[in-house]
Amino acid sequence: MKILAIRGRNLASLAGDFVVDFQQEPLFSAGLFAITGATGAGKSTLLDALCLALYNRTPRLDKASKFAKIMDTDEQQIGMHDTKNILRRGCTEGYAEVDFVGIDNQSYRAKWTVRRAHNKPTGALQSESISLQSLKDGQQLSHKKTEVLPAIQEKIGLSFDEFNRAVLLAQNEFFAFLKANDNERADLLEALTGTEYFSQISQQAFERAKHEKDKLFALQQQLQQQPPLSQEARQELEQHLSELERSCQASEKQLSTIQQHVQWHTRKEELEKQYSDAQQQLASIEQQWQRSEQDWVLVQQIQTALPMKPLWTQWQQQQQDSQQRQEALAVLSERLVHEQHNEQQQSVQLQQQQHDYQTIEQQWQQQQIVLEKAKQLDYQLTEAKRKLAQDKTRLDEQAKRLKQQQNYQQIDIWPQIQTLLTQAKHQHDIRLAEQAHQSISERIQHEKQQLAVLNQQLNQVDLPQLLAQQHTLNQEQRLLDTLIQDWQHCLHMHDNYQQLVQEQDALLTYIVEEQQQETRITQELPRAAAQLEQAQKAWQEAQLACSQNIQQLRAQLEQDKPCPVCGSQQHPYQQARAQAQLNQLLILLKQQLQQCQHHYDEQKTQGTRLHENIRNQQQRLVQIQQQLTQLNQQQQHYQQKFNHLTQYKEWVALAEQEKLTWLTNQQQYIHHQLQTVKQHIEQQQVIQQQKEDLHQVIETCLVIADCTESLVIFCESYLMLSQLEQTYHQLLNGQHSQQFEQAWQQRLNDAVMAKDQAQLRWQQAQREVEKTQHSLSVYQDELNQLIRKTQHSQQVFEQAFADFTQLYPFNLAQVIPLFNYSATWLQQKKSDLEALNQQRVQAIHHTKAREHDHQQHLKLSFAQTEQQTVLQQLHEVQHNLSIQQQNLGAYREQLKQDNQRQQAQQHLGAALQQQQQLTEIWSQLNEVIGSRDGQKLRNAAQQMTLDVLLFYTNDHLKNLARRYRLERINNSLALQVIDQDMGDEIRSVHSLSGGESFLLSLALALGLASLSSQRVKVESLFIDEGFGSLDADTLRIAMDALDILQSQGRKVGVISHVAEMTERIPTQIQLTKGVAGKSKLEVFPKITCSDHHSF
Repeated sequence: MKILAIRGRNLASLAGDFVVDFQQEPLFSAGLFAITGATGAGKSTLLDALCLALYNRTPRLDKASKFAKIMDTDEQQIGMHDTKNILRRGCTEGYAEVDFVGIDNQSYRAKWTVRRAHNKPTGALQSESISLQSLKDGQQLSHKKTEVLPAIQEKIGLSFDEFNRAVLLAQNEFFAFLKANDNERADLLEALTGTEYFSQISQQAFERAKHEKDKLFALQQQLQQQPPLSQEARQELEQHLSELERSCQASEKQLSTIQQHVQWHTRKEELEKQYSDAQQQLASIEQQWQRSEQDWVLVQQIQTALPMKPLWTQWQQQQQDSQQRQEALAVLSERLVHEQHNEQQQSVQLQQQQHDYQTIEQQWQQQQIVLEKAKQLDYQLTEAKRKLAQDKTRLDEQAKRLKQQQNYQQIDIWPQIQTLLTQAKHQHDIRLAEQAHQSISERIQHEKQQLAVLNQQLNQVDLPQLLAQQHTLNQEQRLLDTLIQDWQHCLHMHDNYQQLVQEQDALLTYIVEEQQQETRITQELPRAAAQLEQAQKAWQEAQLACSQNIQQLRAQLEQDKPCPVCGSQQHPYQQARAQAQLNQLLILLKQQLQQCQHHYDEQKTQGTRLHENIRNQQQRLVQIQQQLTQLNQQQQHYQQKFNHLTQYKEWVALAEQEKLTWLTNQQQYIHHQLQTVKQHIEQQQVIQQQKEDLHQVIETCLVIADCTESLVIFCESYLMLSQLEQTYHQLLNGQHSQQFEQAWQQRLNDAVMAKDQAQLRWQQAQREVEKTQHSLSVYQDELNQLIRKTQHSQQVFEQAFADFTQLYPFNLAQVIPLFNYSATWLQQKKSDLEALNQQRVQAIHHTKAREHDHQQHLKLSFAQTEQQTVLQQLHEVQHNLSIQQQNLGAYREQLKQDNQRQQAQQHLGAALQQQQQLTEIWSQLNEVIGSRDGQKLRNAAQQMTLDVLLFYTNDHLKNLARRYRLERINNSLALQVIDQDMGDEIRSVHSLSGGESFLLSLALALGLASLSSQRVKVESLFIDEGFGSLDADTLRIAMDALDILQSQGRKVGVISHVAEMTERIPTQIQLTKGVAGKSKLEVFPKITCSDHHSF
């Protein structure tokens, strides 16, 4: 995996677009480069852009709180951990873009983009977008963010955490890791390798074991709290329950019989009450029937008189209408007299208004001559005011233009002119204004003469030629600076080359010696193996002779009798002394066997170690040869840069050590010429500045002259307007012509309006008189017709009343009350009387039916027992049955609870057995890995992780410092240093010097990078800080180590603000802080066309 380019826009302090292209010079050919800048300039922002484009995450924001929020705009908040926080405030959009080579050796471009809504700085932040593009054919590989991020990780071959550990090396953290104690090293190891989950697993195992144990104890307690009934107690409970159920059934049967008696007596009472109610209802209806006889007579009378009611009503209504008409006629007569008097008054007022109008019209004809003169003056005044306003506007514009001139107050005659202008403006004095204009005109002529003198001085020198000469000298100076740095680097490479050659010679001598020693050991090893085999065989035979079975056979031997094994009659080893000698021989042989085995193991171990040392030294020899080849190539590359210097004879004749001095002298000579040219340019710039200042003064004087001229014109216009206003005021006594004309027009309009209104009032009065006269005639005709109708209605009613009196001997006073009853009342009354008769008939039948029901109920057999006795028996039986049912429910509840307890015991027993098995499993697991603080599993896992890390670290130490090897002390996280040049002497990490500590911490950082990227070849490294506390010698060692890294084909970027270190690295990415929190990114040295020219 290799980073090709980093681009971005508007990220934190990096405002605008920025590009870091590793495919362009000078970064392309530089294996080592520095990222420098002051604190806050944006060094870490550059790495944030790298992580954003690839993973949509940054190391800094990952450490922020997941819940805290900060204000983004006036109404929007954003989480502190949100990656969109990196967008620069006040910007509407930004992006981060990275070109890289994936693990498939193909080039890709990953881009992260964020923007604000509506393209406004106050718009809400939108969701970020991420894309992945193949640089080979420009094809987009994925479209959704959920697909792009896994695709990028697949192409890189590293997760975000692995990328941070493999590409972004925090070397300063490993320096602290190297010198920390066990606890601190454990915490750092968790943070560096991401193994904190081992502590969590250990704690969770401990907590789970404790939780399962608590659950087991709770089940055991629950099982002992509520035991079920014994077999005898349950049988006794069931027997009581059976007896109580039989007793309840007998009581319920007795209760049913008594309830039948109670129901008979209750029915008897109901029938007696129904019969009594029927008799009372019949008596009440009979009384109502007797009272209704008078109502029947009234109904018949009303029914006979009701046909006369309309005739009577019509006659009375006509009499009332005649009375009202007569009263209305009297009111109309009075109103007619009043309206005729009003008509006469309105006629007199009309004549007066017509006379007033004629008088005003005559006066208006006389005033029109004066008004015509006033209108002519109005036009002249309007034009004068318009011209004055234009002059005033022009004067204000000139004054505003004058205030925009920054140096107008610095002109020496300005106070005098300002006084004249102020007095002329306030007093409208044209004489003062003309005096000010004359003064500034004379000053302009004087300044123009001085300007001609300065132009003559400037024309004597060619300024563009001086600037071109300065530019050429600057280019030559920058080229010399680059050549001096390159020559220093060449000298440094020459020293490195000599050291590598010496080391190569020493390695060759060492390898020859080691091979000779290995050959000697190889020759001695078969002889040691044969000695070991012979000693082992002798020891086995002696051991067999001293075994227990052989001793038993010796004990069974008899003197002068043959041995059952060998047949000999002599038994020398049967004696005790002989047995002791055999035991001593066995011990001696065993010691010889151990010495041979130890000698053989030593020879074999020494041979293996020699072989491994030879192999390591040969690998180192190959590396040295590669480094020498690379140094030769680099020297040839730098020599090509110095080929154009061969045209200088001095350069060719100089020795290698003197060429740096020659380059320095050339640099000083060009610097002296550059200073001389700068002095001439500065002199011309001073004259040019004087010319520009004089131009500014002349321009300001011209503006002042325009102001004075405008003030003269303004004063002339003001005097003309004053004269016209005075004439106008004398003509109309201070009134405006339009106001004067409007006043007279208003008088005429008022007179016409008053005349018209008087004529309208007179005409209205005439119409009122005519209307009232017509109404009076109409009312009189209607009254006459109404009187004739009333007389006819009276005759018809009297004839009908005569017919009624023939049937009933009533007078008119007795008949009139009958007219108050309506036909509806009559109909309702007849219906009520008929309904009462129907109720009477129904009541008679109902009374007879209730009497029959009562007699039939008395014939049943339940009448023998008294009701009180039956109720008392019912109460006793219900009470006894209630007690029995309560006891029965209690027994049943006890039996139900016992069943539930038995079922619960069965379930608890099964759960207890299962929980015991689970608790035993977690207890065993807790004994192996569990602990309250999580250290048991963490320590074991971290020891294994540390061993793997040290394996990769020692592999890198072979290139950086082959003298040292790091090892872990058994059963701990402590580290010790093996000094291989001192016979594998063990040293403490605290005894290391600054340079040694730096090399070991750098190897640790590279080891973690290798551990995190086992499947990926990482060709781009960024080493963050860790150089601030190094002295000059240690810094030189650090630089040598970094040179070794770049010689391995990696591009190494060092992030530091240490001046001495950045001076040693010629290729730099410089971040410079500017105003308003903005930073500028530049790559040095800059590659220009002039770099290829000679002096």
